[in-house]
Amino acid sequence: MLLKQIIYLSPKEIPAYLELSSLYEAQQDITRAKKMKNTALELLKKLPNDATVEYKGGIKVCELIKYLET
Repeated sequence: MLLKQIIYLSPKEIPAYLELSSLYEAQQDITRAKKMKNTALELLKKLPNDATVEYKGGIKVCELIKYLET
């Protein structure tokens, strides 16, 4: 799977974790989906709140953290 390769090569690639989480959710693999979301959340919390993540057109770190924590 391409997303797993991206994560392997670039383990801080937050959008890859989020996309993989969405795929796992679609497959009803909730455990893996949560693991991917939690990893993305951990990485996001290490970034400045006003930084932008290139996910779905660009979103501020603080907004993405809020979304993932709800």
